Amino acid sequence: MLDTKGKIIRAKIKLGKEQPFFAMLLSYLTIREAKNGELPFPTMGVSDKGLMIYAPEFVESLNEEELKGVLLHETMHLALSHLLRVCERSREVWNIAGDIIINNMLINEKFQLPKDGIIPTNNQGKLEPYNLTIKDINKKNADVIYDEIYSKIPKMKIRMVGMGQANGKGEGVPSWDSHIYTEKGDKQKDGETEANEKEWNKRLVEAGTYARMRGQLPKGMEEMIGD
Repeated sequence: MLDTKGKIIRAKIKLGKEQPFFAMLLSYLTIREAKNGELPFPTMGVSDKGLMIYAPEFVESLNEEELKGVLLHETMHLALSHLLRVCERSREVWNIAGDIIINNMLINEKFQLPKDGIIPTNNQGKLEPYNLTIKDINKKNADVIYDEIYSKIPKMKIRMVGMGQANGKGEGVPSWDSHIYTEKGDKQKDGETEANEKEWNKRLVEAGTYARMRGQLPKGMEEMIGD
């Protein structure tokens, strides 16, 4: 029987065979078990330095398809430079906007995700505690959705909570991941932040080229990357 680390390795190997685009991006991350106090929720998290950390009990709670989805969810936050572009925004609202974009992308590519969290359907996602529905997600990016959330509920304090902790009474948007900011550019972009963003843009294009050569670039990614 595989241990937690073995399950993650097996999921990565299967992704390499099935989804070369996503698997190549995932290969740039360092993955390890979280140490005490590193994660605000006992789930999974990613840093702007490319470190993915996980709580073993969370990984064990997922089936293999859900594990693939969560690994790619974390990866796409880096591939889309979400952790490098927060700047002066509210981190929690920015995280929610990024989650909406990525989960919608993965659902459209037929990946499975854990039931807790913002799981869009037909390119619509609902923030249950705030009775707000984000429509046409496939036509937007995190910046647009961030502004939309604030324009609809500008005076309400929005926060994220761990899986199973939201009760539908305005006490938070459930999520299974945490974002760990270490860049100097988390408040204002500096040279290092811009260099890291360019590096991830390069990796995104390289992964697209590799998958296209194998005839396995997902349609949604083809539209995002373009030529």
